[in-house]
Amino acid sequence: AAQAPLVLKASVLPSRIFDFVATAVTIDAACSFQVHAGNGIVLAQFANFDAGAVGKQLTGKLHPAAIQAGGQAIVVSWNAGGELTKQAGFGSPDAAGAWMAAVKKQFDPRGILNPGRFVV
Repeated sequence: AAQAPLVLKASVLPSRIFDFVATAVTIDAACSFQVHAGNGIVLAQFANFDAGAVGKQLTGKLHPAAIQAGGQAIVVSWNAGGELTKQAGFGSPDAAGAWMAAVKKQFDPRGILNPGRFVV
């Protein structure tokens, strides 16, 4: 079996799962989902994802849909070719991200621990 070009994990409010799934289906009607309705976790496996439209689809639709649904989304697996930007993989930085960056800077001022991962 071929690997999916994109697997995305979203953590949203349980009452807003359908909104997030509806957005994902507009990008790929063949997308399959594993949904945990009790805690709002959605794993979306895209069967058809255009790597050329990664910015438009991930940062323009999927990440904002997760934020509107009261949560966030991250890329779990990317096999569509090319590299993802940090913003495409993890979404735009928010207040929590800024706080984590400040903590990391305090404990790792030279940036040698996990460079380029999650927090700068």
